[in-house]
Amino acid sequence: MLSSPAAVLGIRRHSLRAVVAQAGRGGAGQSQAASAIATGHHARYAPLRRQSGRLSRTSIWQGSELVPAPAGEGPKSIFLMRADSGKDVNRQAIDLGYILRQFPCLDFGMDDFDHRLRIQKFVYLLQTFDIYLGYDYSWYLRGPYCTQLATTAYTLSRSYDRIPIDQEMAFTNPDVQGRFERFKEFVRGRENDNDFLEIAASLHMLRNAYGNMSRADIVARVAAKRDHFDKAACEAAWEELERWNLM
Repeated sequence: MLSSPAAVLGIRRHSLRAVVAQAGRGGAGQSQAASAIATGHHARYAPLRRQSGRLSRTSIWQGSELVPAPAGEGPKSIFLMRADSGKDVNRQAIDLGYILRQFPCLDFGMDDFDHRLRIQKFVYLLQTFDIYLGYDYSWYLRGPYCTQLATTAYTLSRSYDRIPIDQEMAFTNPDVQGRFERFKEFVRGRENDNDFLEIAASLHMLRNAYGNMSRADIVARVAAKRDHFDKAACEAAWEELERWNLM
């Protein structure tokens, strides 16, 4: 079961609120906003939380192994347990594992930077489909980043291979499940395309956390993040996000 923590809907703005308000008028405010985007650690974005993600699955984690869920008991929670490694594996990590197992082509891992970047952007984009899994993001040099997700993913990586592909796994709310199916279609064939995931997630966050920035300015800033990024790729990603009503 995935429960949404008590938090305010939509976008959180902290120290950049006044800076962003000035950015649209140019001058020092715009310079400060650009500096904040470049260095990160300021803007924070939480997707809309119309529905939290609650899972129903055919098996639960018990002790150090998966066992069938008792019949007739409804959706199961995954309680804190210890895997064979002796490390704590929490409910949120196992839920995330069940979700990621729905993407057979996704190369999940935490053993190198590319894998860690991929899961950050993948989950960010999943949440843009109004499926809130409990992860709030801040802006860092490589775009949206969530410390809590990094911790959860490291925990999950120790037991990920033992989580089955549960064909009957579904979100208990049909509307949420429908949005999950739309995300599957959106990301199909791009599960491991780090460039697309990073560009799309970065464009989306800047558009939502920095509302006064123009499209041209956002595209230019994302294109400048990496030597091999260009405006054409960023514009194409923007169009794709618009096609899915995410911008």
